[in-house]
Amino acid sequence: IVHSFWPPRFAGKRDVFPNRETRLWFKAEEAGEYPGQCTEFCGLQHARMAFRVRAQTPEEFQTWVSHMQTLGAKPAGAAAVTDSVRTASVGAKVQAHQQLRPRIDARQNAAGRDSGSTISPPVPPQDPAYAAGEKLFQAKGCVGCHSLNAVNAPKGMIGPNLANVGGRSYIGAGSFKNTDENLSRWIQNPQAMKVGVLMPNLGVTAAEAKSLVAYLRAHQ
Repeated sequence: IVHSFWPPRFAGKRDVFPNRETRLWFKAEEAGEYPGQCTEFCGLQHARMAFRVRAQTPEEFQTWVSHMQTLGAKPAGAAAVTDSVRTASVGAKVQAHQQLRPRIDARQNAAGRDSGSTISPPVPPQDPAYAAGEKLFQAKGCVGCHSLNAVNAPKGMIGPNLANVGGRSYIGAGSFKNTDENLSRWIQNPQAMKVGVLMPNLGVTAAEAKSLVAYLRAHQ
């Protein structure tokens, strides 16, 4: 799949390729959030390949950098992820996406684009909800596809990088507002949310999804 990165408020666009580093330099004259869009037909969901460029003042950017450097900090005595996360069951779940054949049906419309508006504040690593979500993130095989700074394990490269996912405005490449409700629905049944997505249904319950949302929301 080839995409083309294009923020129309700025000059130029750039094609991007898998496993190849591509750079594009531009300058934002004012701080703010600017919309962008993929301009290369990249599949059935091309129309939804949207993104946003967030321009910050130097002070805001430095605050963001300092915050990002704290991600992954563990409370004293917290256990690191062990080799148990790299089990056969995790491997089977990671392989499942390769056998998935996306189905276009009416369930996507039923999922709704803006289900709920709750955005919970981030919980600290000491919070039980964080610990429960962290455990599920490993046990359900999320680490096999996704990279997350806080996880002391090999970084998955199949799915999107989840760094600061809790602070993003949208999920699903701009398809849904990043509310607790939408994030939970995505975790439980991603194929019903967005046609063609390769993330399989891993059998996550509503209670488990709530813990995972709390864990992911902490990464901002």
